[in-house]
Amino acid sequence: MVQTRDGGTRTVAVQRGVVTAVDGGGGMTVKSADGFTLNWTFGDGLRVVERGRTIPSSDVEVGTELGVAGAKAGDSTTARLIVVPVRK
Repeated sequence: MVQTRDGGTRTVAVQRGVVTAVDGGGGMTVKSADGFTLNWTFGDGLRVVERGRTIPSSDVEVGTELGVAGAKAGDSTTARLIVVPVRK
């Protein structure tokens, strides 16, 4: 959990893994090396960065290795930052 500007708290999720499914540009499923799988929704203000430059979220495809971070509320996880270190 992290503290928000208004004094509340928010749960932040961070994951590194491979994209196993993409939901028409509105989200993705990521599987970590240990087998943990999480569904991410693409949130407002999402930033996708590859090698230091911003790219469109539509460039995220099945098989892409990445790191993702965002807010978790209940069963919903919303991506705010995706980092694609190197495409193979």
